[in-house]
Amino acid sequence: MQNKHNKHSYLICFLLLILSVPLSLEAALRPERQVLDNGMVLIVMEKHALPMVNVSLSFKAGSIYDPPGMEGLANITNNGLSMGTKKRNLTQISQEIDFVGGMLSNTTGSDFAQLNLKILKKDISVGFDILSDILLNPTFPEN
Repeated sequence: MQNKHNKHSYLICFLLLILSVPLSLEAALRPERQVLDNGMVLIVMEKHALPMVNVSLSFKAGSIYDPPGMEGLANITNNGLSMGTKKRNLTQISQEIDFVGGMLSNTTGSDFAQLNLKILKKDISVGFDILSDILLNPTFPEN
């Protein structure tokens, strides 16, 4: 009888543990939303388990905004952002982000364009320098 009681106690403890994990994860991943003075919406979700920073910049762009006869313009523009800047060419951008183990990517959908940065927290200044250069100084090289 004692053995059966112990099995039930372990089962109840196990179920309580499993049920409490999603609740604690949900509480820890609650996004904070702030509208900046320039109208930009900033959404921050902090998770301190890893020393990694993920930044996703989303823009109102995409194929539904392409002018007639210029289909694909949003995709070409988004992809061209990271092809070169006034300070860096494509190779330099790739080498600098790879050197610190970071990753840059872009995505274009029907109603949005997105530029993403993943980088270690200790290298965030390098990542933001490259990301801001791409956003503020793209050259859209022809080759």
